[in-house]
Amino acid sequence: MTNGGSNAANASVPTAADTLAASRCMRSHGVPNFPDPIPVKGHLVFGFSIKSGIHPSSPQFKAAYKYCGTRYLGFSHRPGSTPAAKARANATAVKFSACLRSHGATDFPDPDGQGAIYLPTTNYIDTPKVQRAEGPCKSLLAGHGFVLVSPVP
Repeated sequence: MTNGGSNAANASVPTAADTLAASRCMRSHGVPNFPDPIPVKGHLVFGFSIKSGIHPSSPQFKAAYKYCGTRYLGFSHRPGSTPAAKARANATAVKFSACLRSHGATDFPDPDGQGAIYLPTTNYIDTPKVQRAEGPCKSLLAGHGFVLVSPVP
């Protein structure tokens, strides 16, 4: 997750305190094993696996993610949080993913349409191919926060 936050209504990306609050919120809203964020190369990443009992496709997870994301991660606090503005922000995230793929991170995933990019492995963001590809693509997400979700071993 990029840094910045919901502590101000006009902030576009969450702060470290916001991401920690989001983790606590997820746990209190029915996802008891949801982890605290960990810093990885300038991003805050939520790392978990289905083995930990967390199922992102479950209705309980989706409801908690929507509530906590809106409250702490700025999903509804971004400037112009209309459906059209959210669609534009998601389109920008899709362009970011496509840019990374075009610069060598050929298996970089698309966002889920809800502000999360599910990474294939815990150290994926640290791989040389992603590190090389990220530089030319960072400007595509200026002002748009997103959540990186990484599995844990």
